[in-house]
This record gives sequence, C-alpha cells and structure tokens, in this order.
Amino acid sequence: MALHAEQREQLVQGWARQMGSSYTAADLARVSPEVADNAYRNLILPPLVLGLSLLVAMLNLAQMGTALIRFSALRMRRDSRRLRLSQPVLALLLIGGSAISCNAYARSDAFQQVFRPGMWAQSPVLATLTTWTLHAEPKWHGVAEWVHDVMLRRASFRQPWPLAG
Repeated sequence: MALHAEQREQLVQGWARQMGSSYTAADLARVSPEVADNAYRNLILPPLVLGLSLLVAMLNLAQMGTALIRFSALRMRRDSRRLRLSQPVLALLLIGGSAISCNAYARSDAFQQVFRPGMWAQSPVLATLTTWTLHAEPKWHGVAEWVHDVMLRRASFRQPWPLAG
C-alpha cells in the first residue's frame, strides 16, 4: 500500500518506527517499479477474488432460499407466482447486510486516508468491491469455515503433484 502512496517515504518511516524495523526512505527508493507493481497486485487480487467468490455464493444462497420458499408455497398449495421478487430481495438483503460490519481495518486511518482514496481515484469498481469484501468477509468467515470443515471434510487445495521443472 505504501509503495504507491504519495507520501510513501513518511508512511514507510512511520511503519518502520511502529514495527521497530530499520527500513528507511533510501531502502524504499531501491524498490523497482516492477516490484512495487507486483506488491500492489498481490495486495489487490486476494480481496477481489474473495469478494467475487462471496458475491457468487450469496447469489447462490438467494437462489436456494427462493427455491425453498417456492417449494414450501407449493406444498402448502399457495400461489408461488407472487414470490417472483423473493430472489432479488434475498440477494439484496444478503449483499447489503454483508456490507454492515465493524471491520477494524476498514475503519483504520491507513485504509481511510491512504488506500481508499487511491483506489477510488483509480477504479471506483475496484474500490467498491474491495471495501465491500473487507466488510463482508468477517460475517461469512464462520459459514465458510463450516463448509470447509463439514461439507468438504477439510479438503486440501494444495497441488497434489509436484511441478515439473
């Protein structure tokens, strides 16, 4: 984050003081643009992938909820055509409700003053998805952990074979 900030020297020095590190502005000047871009990319991609995954999962949950509601309506011999808006309503509730959280990092000065303005200036879509992900992930972490533990039986997602060199 500090690699692309306007006051990156001050940010790195402040971080170094907090962490008890010996990094200086001169060390930062030696970081090549390629390394800075790669670090930035590695900082941005995980929230994007996580956010898109959460978004698709919520849409699937809304679809499953709608199917259960319609199935119940059919079993009780009620008209299920009146429930046609249930899927968008459920999706909006899940997605909107996930944005309401108290993520400490999203409230931090680092995010509010440095990271967020830069993202909004470069890409409002990226900023929206990243900010939403920061709020949504803590809410859905327990559900994802349960799915991994119970439904996937703690499956390992490591590559099962070594890469040929």
